Amino acid sequence: MLKPGRCLLSCIAALLGAAPAAQLAAQKIAYTPVSQQVLEERLKRGLGNNKAREAALRKLFEEAGCPEVAGQAPKGLSRPNLLCTLAGEEQATIVVGAHYDKVPQGEGIIDDWGGAALLPSLFESLRRAPRRLTFLFAGFSGEEDGLLGSKAFVKLMNAEDKANVKAMIDIDCLGLGPTKIDVQHADQRLVEAVARVADGTNLPIGVMNIGRVGMSDAASFRQIGVPTLEFHSLTKETLPLINGFRDRASELRPSDYADSYRLIGSFLAFIDVTWGLPAAPAEQ
Repeated sequence: MLKPGRCLLSCIAALLGAAPAAQLAAQKIAYTPVSQQVLEERLKRGLGNNKAREAALRKLFEEAGCPEVAGQAPKGLSRPNLLCTLAGEEQATIVVGAHYDKVPQGEGIIDDWGGAALLPSLFESLRRAPRRLTFLFAGFSGEEDGLLGSKAFVKLMNAEDKANVKAMIDIDCLGLGPTKIDVQHADQRLVEAVARVADGTNLPIGVMNIGRVGMSDAASFRQIGVPTLEFHSLTKETLPLINGFRDRASELRPSDYADSYRLIGSFLAFIDVTWGLPAAPAEQ
């Protein structure tokens, strides 16, 4: 059974109370979302087996303007991780990840083509303005077989890579309802940041800890000390829809999915101008 953690919605509400929308607007965030029609069209491209999904995700990155889609295929990984980098002024890097593989049963649209298909849209939106931070969008393979893709990614990181990666944002199982975050293992600075963004954009955000149900690719990064935050939409009622025949496109709610995209995109733009910098002094 899913159990909320100690930090419930009241915890988020407390953060929101300390972060008015004006504070978000003052950051001059540059972020241009794609349309809901584009999001829905990209969702339809994920029907098929893992090989077909790999090809579809690569094509989506290319159509979004990614200058190079790198395939990372170490020994033991049946399909490659697909990587697209949006270079910033700094080497400091935020990894934004979602897995494109699925279990044999069902369409795997919720878990997790919906997350994978957002990566090109997030890249496309953020690339329209210069960035301070570097964003690496990673479509991981082998998540359903034990986080194999993200484990391989982390294993291939050298000391410089590990020093440069400042946070990992994981996207998994969106569109079954309003956006949720898992705060049980999250970095609290990231929790506060997304709370500020939710308040400033009037987009819904909730809390549901899912660590006891299963691990996400974020766990591979936490093992090497990288701060993480996980976005999803699961509740106790919708959990049975994933990892089986009930995982179908018809279960996804397009408006909730689009809201999650807008929230995550705004959040990434927000941390681009705030992450790792001293807090602004309070107004007198």
